Amino acid sequence: MRATAQWAVRRAGRSPAAIYRSALAADSPVGRVRALVAGLGECGTHQDVDVLLPFLEHPSPRVRAEAVRAVRRLGGPLTRIAGMLADSAPVVVRAVKRALRSEPDIVRGHTGGEGA
Repeated sequence: MRATAQWAVRRAGRSPAAIYRSALAADSPVGRVRALVAGLGECGTHQDVDVLLPFLEHPSPRVRAEAVRAVRRLGGPLTRIAGMLADSAPVVVRAVKRALRSEPDIVRGHTGGEGA
């Protein structure tokens, strides 16, 4: 559904990433945060990583997991993501493991072991 909406916005001559950025910058995008983070991760650029990094500390585990995926997709700091391997929410830890699957050296540096 997001892909269709993004297509429609582009067809209308607008930038879906700009819409996501603006909505995330709003005072309280409550209830929509996860979808907004996912959308920006899908159509944003590396420059949007700074917008997404605060969501790695969001109170909702599902938002944190989505932020992990978005930051990884946009080429954000993998060491920041690896630091979340000890998150209390399994959904976040699974997202981190998937994001770092091809980066075993980063994982070893944060676990002290052979990786995740």
